[in-house]
Amino acid sequence: MLIDYFKERICAGGYVTLTNQEYDYVMEHFDKESIVNCFMVVFASNRSKASVFKDITLEKVEAKYKKLVNSTNDYINTDGAEILMKHQYNFGINNCLGVIQLGHYYNDVSNYFHIENRMNCGGYDRISPSQIWNGEGLIDKEWMKLLRGFLSPLFRSVNDKRQITVHEYRFCFRLSSTVYSAAQFKPEVAKIIIEKFSRNGNVIDFSSGWGDRLAGFHASSNGTFYFGADPNQALQEGYTEQMLRYKSWGSTKQSVIVKLPAEDVKWGEYKYFDLVFTSPPYFATELYAKGETFEELQSWSRYKEYEVWRDKFLFKSIENIIPSLSTQATFAINIFDINIKKEVYHVCEDLYNFMQSKGFNYKGYVGMRMKQKPKNIDDNKNKSYMASYYVEPIWIFSNY
Repeated sequence: MLIDYFKERICAGGYVTLTNQEYDYVMEHFDKESIVNCFMVVFASNRSKASVFKDITLEKVEAKYKKLVNSTNDYINTDGAEILMKHQYNFGINNCLGVIQLGHYYNDVSNYFHIENRMNCGGYDRISPSQIWNGEGLIDKEWMKLLRGFLSPLFRSVNDKRQITVHEYRFCFRLSSTVYSAAQFKPEVAKIIIEKFSRNGNVIDFSSGWGDRLAGFHASSNGTFYFGADPNQALQEGYTEQMLRYKSWGSTKQSVIVKLPAEDVKWGEYKYFDLVFTSPPYFATELYAKGETFEELQSWSRYKEYEVWRDKFLFKSIENIIPSLSTQATFAINIFDINIKKEVYHVCEDLYNFMQSKGFNYKGYVGMRMKQKPKNIDDNKNKSYMASYYVEPIWIFSNY
């Protein structure tokens, strides 16, 4: 009976959708185990392999890009509120230089060009959004087990809308216990960082990733030349289109992205960069280009142990870049301590010590505000927590 009920509510994409009334009916008349089991059966046998990922039009991308160019957002006023991070750090991280309010509005400016590759990226212990949706490379029994973890958020309290639409499926990609969704770096944040920390507009990004900082660079008021690197050759077509589109929409800035691992690039052939701004891979957290012919060029594949990855990828890349810098240059690096299989790797403290050894001064951090949800704790403590600012750090170092 429940399977038939779900089958009658399959949308054009082949997956089940439920209105508020239908959702409440199901939750009131059936137990959650039966609901999830029946939903999995209908989803697996009827849904289309057509993408459920965000549908972005080029017209909307152009409009958002031009709006980003004209935006004048800055640090927000925290009024002395407590600033919290996910991890505790042993080195002196005091001196928050400012907090940037996060939003997803401008993500399309870069996501349009790279969404397919981003959805193909999985994590060390979870599969990619594309793989859970299509079941490719998985035997049925294995896929059904993973689907349970993917679909279960639809029927938990986290689905506060009490309905199932395309939006709720996308919601599962972020909350699922079996799927890893590679995050974007917010183009708006990138624009603010470049405008605040670059004097001459010459920027190095040694992990260009999903093109988010490239987008922020082209939208910035002061950008001159962006020199990026990324070994994932599947991204090059997107980079090329991205740069051509921005130019057709009015950008006069120059940008180049080489198809090499950062530690192999001859950065010294270019001079006078005054900002190194990046968000490098978090060791083996995200498995970029897994299964592709150029997987072996990725840092997680090249360097299997954390200390080797740290020294031969992260530190070597930074060391090779230093001769390309001006006498007044800044590093802005977005990274936090890495947690894999319950083991914490203290990359931030290691980075702090390394930068000090190379003559760079720690200036503080810029906090990117992250969304908070109430905790199941004492009301007074919860009020205090919700009044704080929960941030992800961009560490700032300079040679002056």
